[in-house]
Amino acid sequence: MRVVLDLHAIQNATRVLRGTVPQEIIETVRRQLVGTIVESRLEILVGDIEETTRLTQTIKSQLSELYRSIDRYNPHFWPSMFNNPAAAIAARPVAYSAGSQEEAHLMLGYNFAAWAETPGAIDMIMALRQTT
Repeated sequence: MRVVLDLHAIQNATRVLRGTVPQEIIETVRRQLVGTIVESRLEILVGDIEETTRLTQTIKSQLSELYRSIDRYNPHFWPSMFNNPAAAIAARPVAYSAGSQEEAHLMLGYNFAAWAETPGAIDMIMALRQTT
């Protein structure tokens, strides 16, 4: 999700700055907007909008498949995430079976902080919910 959000940021920077400042400045701005994963991939940082769009669509497709896979494995996970994540995280079950609500609560507790600390990630998950 962070990669998709970074790709959106560099696309937007390019759209806003193209034609107003030199390309080197745009590349510097783009480098400042992304995390280490995208920053380490020079071909992404200097790529054009079309290539960035293609890459974004590929990753979004993979995220949709991941969302569906999680839902198939444990149908309790996403409802726990969307309805009352704080209660699910606080539950902290000591035992669980595969695909159970208890497992969903435990896994949500392990993952929610990473989503919450990434601006836009939870909104992206909610958008996946609407489209899958």
